[in-house]
Amino acid sequence: MIFLAAGAAMGIAAAVLYNKFGDGRYVHKATVFFAGVAAAASGNIFYLRWLPSSQAAALAGRFSVPAKWFIFEAAAVLGILAVHAVDMAFYGISRLAAKAVSGRILRWISGIVTVFIAEYLVMEFSSISFPETFLNQGIRIFLLNIAIVGALNLILLLIVQKWKITLVISSLFFGVWGTFNYYVILYHGSPFYVSELANVKTAAAVMGQYNYPVVPEFVFTVIFTFLAVCVAAGTPEPELTALSRGKRWILRLCIALGGGAAALVISLNVCSSKQAWSPWDSNIEKFGFMVSVLDDIQGKTTSAIKPEGYSEEMLDEIIRLINSTERDDGKGSGTESEYPDIILILNETFCDIGSYTDIHADTDYMTDFYDIDGALYGYTVTPSIGGGTNNSEFELLMSKSMYILPTSAPFTYLDNSLLGRSIASYLNKFGYETRGLHCEIARNYSRDTAYPAMGFKEAYLGPDVFSYFGTNGNRAWLDEDNYHDLEDITSSAGETPQFSFVLTFQNHGGYEQNDAGLDTVHVKDDFGDLTDDVEEFLSSIKLSCEAFRDLTEYYRDSERKVVICMVGDHAPSFISSLAARKDPLIADDSICKRLVPYVIWTNFETDADFYTDYASMVDLVPMALRTAGVPLSAYYQEILELHELYPVRTSDGLYVDREGTVSVYDLNDSKCRKIRDYYYLEYNSLQGGETYREAVFEP
Repeated sequence: MIFLAAGAAMGIAAAVLYNKFGDGRYVHKATVFFAGVAAAASGNIFYLRWLPSSQAAALAGRFSVPAKWFIFEAAAVLGILAVHAVDMAFYGISRLAAKAVSGRILRWISGIVTVFIAEYLVMEFSSISFPETFLNQGIRIFLLNIAIVGALNLILLLIVQKWKITLVISSLFFGVWGTFNYYVILYHGSPFYVSELANVKTAAAVMGQYNYPVVPEFVFTVIFTFLAVCVAAGTPEPELTALSRGKRWILRLCIALGGGAAALVISLNVCSSKQAWSPWDSNIEKFGFMVSVLDDIQGKTTSAIKPEGYSEEMLDEIIRLINSTERDDGKGSGTESEYPDIILILNETFCDIGSYTDIHADTDYMTDFYDIDGALYGYTVTPSIGGGTNNSEFELLMSKSMYILPTSAPFTYLDNSLLGRSIASYLNKFGYETRGLHCEIARNYSRDTAYPAMGFKEAYLGPDVFSYFGTNGNRAWLDEDNYHDLEDITSSAGETPQFSFVLTFQNHGGYEQNDAGLDTVHVKDDFGDLTDDVEEFLSSIKLSCEAFRDLTEYYRDSERKVVICMVGDHAPSFISSLAARKDPLIADDSICKRLVPYVIWTNFETDADFYTDYASMVDLVPMALRTAGVPLSAYYQEILELHELYPVRTSDGLYVDREGTVSVYDLNDSKCRKIRDYYYLEYNSLQGGETYREAVFEP
């Protein structure tokens, strides 16, 4: 349906421009060619990608070319043939239309419609890996996304006052946005929404570390952008000379405001049918990119999405049951001087990709990590696939799931008073000295304001406050350097217990920064173009394992008691391009792509007896607190009880029980009662004012 609508609109525009108004103008001839190729090639690639991969591979094999490029080239050839069919089919229509309507008006209408469709397709192609998903959107969603694109153009028109200039500017804008969007998704794991503008400086700081391959999706983005600019350049101004300039301005304003308001209302109504938190790619596939953009903007106006069935009465009943239940709160000796130091490490892209794909290397790159005496190991499920450090950081420090948060990068939009309900603030009440350390730019993800808001008494942020700076080739900020700074900072601590949170940087992408000769790990498998990336990544992971082993050796003989918990923040961005192993750890591919190792280690005897094979990111702090003997709030105790039943709970609505069964959240199902209770408590903790039940979250 989408192809038919897009192809028909582009075909009409192309036929009209060429047959009736071309008059030898080459821009119109170019428009015909690119409109037809883009529309027809898009439709054909949609169709061909529905074919079983074995059929496509068999056809490609006859021509000795890769299957992906065979499909792309075949679609282009069919598209070139189709443009002539479209041209002939609508030739008569254009002639009849020209008699009924002014040629100038017809050119104007066909021009803006073609530009709007091209701009819509730019964003769709930049954000969806498999274009055939357009077929699932339906004509209503297609028209709604076009309407949003049109509303943005109308708003720009109020400033520019000229249609042709407006369309050219918007075409270039969407082209740049689409290009950024594709590569942000590729390396960051989430779209370049408006909410990501707050993190532009973060992206700018690391963008030089990546390569930017030219792939079919990017080629389509360029084609549609070129198409839009060509058509925009040939679009005349509408004949509105009968209206005064002031009346034309008022007319444009009314159309822009009316169109924008209608698009917003309808978009929010459409998005209200989605689950409380669903993956960005699923949202775009169902609702289109532009609708998802509006939904993301709307999400920034609220701290959290209210879980189904939530009410103050239900919350009070849950709290009553919590208060009536006797349980061990993990309380230790109760004196400040006897609480151990706690070190919490969120290790950038620390992931054993062998847990997801079959891999054989000439070196056991994880041996230094897994051979530490007295350590407890498991896998944690992260909130995002291949990116989203700040999402993992939020879940870890706040013990709150991203499931009910309406958008990513929570530090940039949550009120500081809500960020204060963190592990740092909690441990301040037990006399801990609390600090957060990160060697990259302090403003990244608003950490310069978020860390003090979360209760860290000291914030070591940015390269200027760190003493150690070593490199592995072109890879900077080694884990061992961060740990040496931590050791120096804590070496002069008195009897006051210390809590230190360290966010590392060493393993950050991209993974073609070094010459292959510097790699210390080499794979025996063929990962195609990703082989060099995999080997550099694993070589960096090996360094991380060695650095963590040395950190535990440093504290092993320390007179101070120490609990260290380390976990990765997400898998590398290329995880989605790897083939899944034949014996997956969990029977769901999206969960397996989010699994990263975690470890809890102490330099003293402990009776930690909680389930450790798997955990959710929100579980780790309560687990570390129990290991340390720090009293647990009712909220932390609820998390540990939930962890015992369902150790894996994802931010997109899946959970795994102790038997490994994967299920979908249903907060109305009695089996999900504990999950429901947890999300009710979390939602309450992300509210301000009198509704906040403080006693549940305090010691």
